[in-house]
Amino acid sequence: MNAIRIGNAPCSWGALEFAETQTGRLDCTQMLDELAETGYDGSELGDWGFMPTDPAQLSEEFRRRKLSLTGAFVGVALRNPAAHAPGLEQTLKVARLVSDAAARLDQDAEPFLVLADDNGTDPVRTGNAGRITPAQGLGDDAWRTFAAGAVRIASAVRDETGLRTVFHHHCAGFVETPDEIDRFLAETDPGLLGLVFDTGHYAFGAGGGDAVVDALDRYAGRIWYVHFKDCHPDVMRDARAQGWDYFESVRRGVFSELGQGCVDFPAVRDWLIAHNYTGFITVEQDVLPGMGSPRQSAQRNRPIPAHRSIRTRVTTPKETPMTTLNLNAVGARTSTRCAANLAACARRAWSPSPTSHSKPHKSSTGQSQRVARLRQPWYPGRPGHRRRDRRLRHRYLAGHCMKAQYIRGQAHLLRGHARSLARSTALARSTGPASSSRSASAAASTPTSRVRRRHRRRRDRPAAPAPSSAATPALRP
Repeated sequence: MNAIRIGNAPCSWGALEFAETQTGRLDCTQMLDELAETGYDGSELGDWGFMPTDPAQLSEEFRRRKLSLTGAFVGVALRNPAAHAPGLEQTLKVARLVSDAAARLDQDAEPFLVLADDNGTDPVRTGNAGRITPAQGLGDDAWRTFAAGAVRIASAVRDETGLRTVFHHHCAGFVETPDEIDRFLAETDPGLLGLVFDTGHYAFGAGGGDAVVDALDRYAGRIWYVHFKDCHPDVMRDARAQGWDYFESVRRGVFSELGQGCVDFPAVRDWLIAHNYTGFITVEQDVLPGMGSPRQSAQRNRPIPAHRSIRTRVTTPKETPMTTLNLNAVGARTSTRCAANLAACARRAWSPSPTSHSKPHKSSTGQSQRVARLRQPWYPGRPGHRRRDRRLRHRYLAGHCMKAQYIRGQAHLLRGHARSLARSTALARSTGPASSSRSASAAASTPTSRVRRRHRRRRDRPAAPAPSSAATPALRP
């Protein structure tokens, strides 16, 4: 999953394109700051005017936070032929801004022009969002008009800016249900228009999240971009029973935090990996201005698309961050050397087996919690099985004692080298015959090792006289 990056969008901070949401929302500076602080790599543009409309200023806002510009959402009343020309003009204005800003950022990921219907403007579709019937849809002529407008805009955007266009199926618009998505894709060119698959809007429009993976298989050839959004089943059921409109459903929290709704995100992630999806996954949680705490929700939503299991922060009893542990594969990323040693010790220490801990609990939940606890890296004071802790404690302390002994030995050698260097420096700085004699006597009396003293005696020993020829006895012939 190295080629997949995680972004977010202004709609998660209440900055939506609807007229009802233009007051009381955060400014883009706070929104981008919180998005970057919570660990996301990119953001969409939002509706026109929410972020700077000058390419240089917009690119600078993203560059300061090391973010990528992933796309821009534009809604056009495609069912109305009279709205095609002004919609095209507005879309090209947005596409130029996105294209110029992305070129200034020199980013790797290509941004998309996200085209959609003018959602939330038709009273019938808005009042029946999440429970649309075929009678409330478009006729054949209206479908041809709708598709022709989308093709015209996508072609103009590609020719002028080079951006690819993806269509966003959306509740409270005329492309909401699975049948309507099928009809729209059948009426448009697959090489010109892709699909941004929104998991939450699909679940709300289809009446549940059970068919999300099946929809991915059905639209596999057209999915160019993905939005991760969840849909709360209880709120969706109440919206159907009580007849809430789209905005009331959003206000009641139909698009919940990731993992609290009916969308099976692990299955979606597996599908994307199996189909070699690359680019950005944009996390979205549509909220109205003033709802909840967007920063905290964005922070809780961040781990869902990134890993196959939610990463758990493991801390010492002093609440000092040690490591991040993936419960599927006992591996750790650490911020300190001590934590790295502990994680390595934990990886070498065990591979969990049924006999490595006490008798398991009867409930599956308790068993999974116990296994998760036993797979955590050991640290002093960690609760767990006493025998396992005792073994790991001994290994932990033995490793640190060996390291301390090695460090003491190295320090002793360094101190010896420092003393020798100081003596040599003092001898080299001494001048004059008196000092030379004193230095020589001092050098002679300086304690050295046995090996060096022995070599010095051998070096200073006078050479033996050469034997004379007279003293050599003559050999008999």
